[in-house]
Amino acid sequence: MRDGIRVLIVCVLAGLLAGCGGGGGSAPLLPAASTGGTGAPTGAATATPAPSTGGTASSTAQAHVITADYLGTPWGSTTVTPAQAAPYLNWAETGLANTNATAAAGIKTMVYMDVNRVQSNDPLYSQLSGSEYEQTCSGAPVTDFFDGVTQYVTNPTSSALRAAYKSYVASVTAGYSVDAIFEDDADPLSQDPSSGYFSSGPPCNYSDTDWIAGEIAMLAGLNVPQIVNGFSRMTSAEPISSTTRLLTNSSTIGGNMESCYVENSSPAEEGSWVWTGTEDTSLLVTNESKYFECWAMDYSSAGSAIPSRLYTLASFLMTYNPTYSILREMYATPSGLHVMPESQLVPTQPVVPQPGAVASLESGDVYVREYRACYYAGALIGQCAMVVNDDTSAHATPALTLSYSHTLVLNGAGILDGGTAAFNGAAPPSTLAGRSAFVALP
Repeated sequence: MRDGIRVLIVCVLAGLLAGCGGGGGSAPLLPAASTGGTGAPTGAATATPAPSTGGTASSTAQAHVITADYLGTPWGSTTVTPAQAAPYLNWAETGLANTNATAAAGIKTMVYMDVNRVQSNDPLYSQLSGSEYEQTCSGAPVTDFFDGVTQYVTNPTSSALRAAYKSYVASVTAGYSVDAIFEDDADPLSQDPSSGYFSSGPPCNYSDTDWIAGEIAMLAGLNVPQIVNGFSRMTSAEPISSTTRLLTNSSTIGGNMESCYVENSSPAEEGSWVWTGTEDTSLLVTNESKYFECWAMDYSSAGSAIPSRLYTLASFLMTYNPTYSILREMYATPSGLHVMPESQLVPTQPVVPQPGAVASLESGDVYVREYRACYYAGALIGQCAMVVNDDTSAHATPALTLSYSHTLVLNGAGILDGGTAAFNGAAPPSTLAGRSAFVALP
């Protein structure tokens, strides 16, 4: 991760013996110690019942959308155990030594690796020589400087690098329950914000096409599936990152979008082409039956970030795929688990089928997606609508197909911290403020 808005991951997998890596770092030789988590945080999420159920669907459905979060050492809560998180969490990014206990609780596991940036205290560094690294036309290594450390950019077209990485992954994951590798810095170098700051210049005769082909070949050789990071590397001219081309690899099961709909700034809400590009990336990825991990990177206190949370939720559910859309949030909570109570809102039976582009969901100057049967914590609450204004100016709320009398109201913090979702809020507003959203209910 090179955005500077993710919490700096300075040690990878375990965060122990091999020292710290940048951009999240590279994988150390030994895994982390176990979490040693203890009692559950106080307070369980509750919901105020909707005024009426409506709809004709079955009375139960999945309890929540697919969720992801850090859990356990080195980056997640060590007071929330896997068993406590399991009712609300599907995917955990965790230290390697925690994977077996996490999997035993029914949670899928991700471990972090970054073969694309290697530094001198990483295990792979001593195994690599010239051809495994990108070089300038004068033969100098291509480096960047992250978090005070010099990093060497590797060359994914190198067969020696592929062999070394394949051997390393097989070695360190042996005996551990690892469902996916979170592969950082998979994006082509031209899309990396640090590409203009490579200290010795760009790689000689570099092309994004060669980089992507090399990444595909390298990841295809691993014994563990991957979720690649780099979907947020987009521009107004290319609002869908070419990192999505890595999904042609059958062992790459999905990708991650940092700063998905919100970021760690004020205001937090993303808009304009960034918002539509995120929605279209979500559609592209999930329509290809791959995971789209939407990482909403607003680190504000969950209890004070209600507008941001509603914007994230409505935007995420705008192009939601129940099988492949993953919601990952970072709002600060007392427990350290970043799963919010609103993740239990699961819409089904969309009035408009899943489109190819979000533009088809635009109504007037805002975006709308309606669902005929929506559930909360598995219980039917009736129809619901996601309404988002990604513009900076206020716009009129368009006429909706179904009938709504209330809106979703959020209070408090996370799902293990007493946070609540209520369905008896005021009627949908006639005007929607800039960069805001609401969820309409019966």
